[in-house]
Amino acid sequence: MSRRALGLYGWDDRSIWGYDPPGGHYYAQLWRNDKPEDPGGNPDIWISSRDLATPQALALVISTRTGRSLEAVERAMHLDAATPGLEAAMSEFAAEPAPAADGKVRILCLSLADGRTEGIPAVGCYLAEYDPEANGGQGSAAWTPDAAEAMAFESGVAAMECYRAQPRTRPLRADGKPNRPLTAFMIGLH
Repeated sequence: MSRRALGLYGWDDRSIWGYDPPGGHYYAQLWRNDKPEDPGGNPDIWISSRDLATPQALALVISTRTGRSLEAVERAMHLDAATPGLEAAMSEFAAEPAPAADGKVRILCLSLADGRTEGIPAVGCYLAEYDPEANGGQGSAAWTPDAAEAMAFESGVAAMECYRAQPRTRPLRADGKPNRPLTAFMIGLH
């Protein structure tokens, strides 16, 4: 099952969307930023249906359920026409990967956050090392094409915590929003 972060304002701390190959459909798990975490880890909104055969169909349902505009959801999912390279990257990595022998989750780079893939060496590579405190809180990441050399997480939640990590030395960006250096990339969890 592929998973990607959903950068939708007000829902972007933990929400994900992806493709479920056995079911043959797209899905989303959405958590409101301003709501306390459910002790069981359950999302505020769970969207999954065999009718969701395209990311655009999922975007429409997310828009309806969250009250956000369809355009905002499509941008958050990087489905807008300004990101042509992303469609190829997503289709290349959308197939269900063979399960890792160790059962761990790895972070795979799909594109930059704006959808660009061309000339980006990290695309198609796994996160090998990450230090959010490096470079004065701007973070430092190393990527590898070999899943065996990648950082391995116990769960998708743990991988997303790494992806959303804020450096203690610089927790906020200049615009006052959370500083999460890895969110410069769109990722998949494998």
